[in-house]
Amino acid sequence: MIILDDRGNAPKYLEAKLPNLTNTTVHITRLVEGDIYWDGQEQCWGELKSADDLVTSLKSGHMQDQEARMLELPGRKFLFVEGELRAGYRGETYAETKAASPQLTVTGWKATTHMFRKFRKHEFPYSAVMNYLARLQDFGFVVLQASGPHELTNVIAATYKRSLKDGPARVVRQKITALDPRVAAANSLYPGVPYKALESLVNNYWRDPICVPEDVKIKDLINLPGVGRTTIRKVTGR
Repeated sequence: MIILDDRGNAPKYLEAKLPNLTNTTVHITRLVEGDIYWDGQEQCWGELKSADDLVTSLKSGHMQDQEARMLELPGRKFLFVEGELRAGYRGETYAETKAASPQLTVTGWKATTHMFRKFRKHEFPYSAVMNYLARLQDFGFVVLQASGPHELTNVIAATYKRSLKDGPARVVRQKITALDPRVAAANSLYPGVPYKALESLVNNYWRDPICVPEDVKIKDLINLPGVGRTTIRKVTGR
């Protein structure tokens, strides 16, 4: 089940759209903290902000208070930002608003509201907004942005589904053996030749650098592990 806070304009829209995308029920009630909650592999708490609301909340300090309260909660935290943030010429912030636009009909073509995007200017540094979002992620928040209600719904649905799965195993790259310095030297002389081929040639024909006697037949070289006709041509010129 996904639980939505009953305040704001988003709950009704999300209540109608999320069940079909997540195959779960959506319930609207009053949450103590955040705007959205569900149980995945961990408890998941989300804050929904329009771009304009985010900047306004940062200026007033309200967002920082919400952040501090959510950090005290167990589980994972998400910030879903709806709308675009832009930097002005003087470093100020332009935040997209949700202002509705009139429906227009021109030669039988109906304009849609998303074609009349509006931005509000905030005398608040764009760099400060970006630094704040980066700091949130340092504290463990996942910050996700959507261009509008439809995309926001899809982002929340994808996040919900991902939270139900076990976390991926972290791939750790380990260096098993040290690179033979002779092979490293040969690699600088013959870039693009496979490591396995250089290793075979070094082990059989190393004289600082590789030196393949003229009487060695090409068919014998091809029998070496990793050595092919292209490698022979690059190294010996034959």
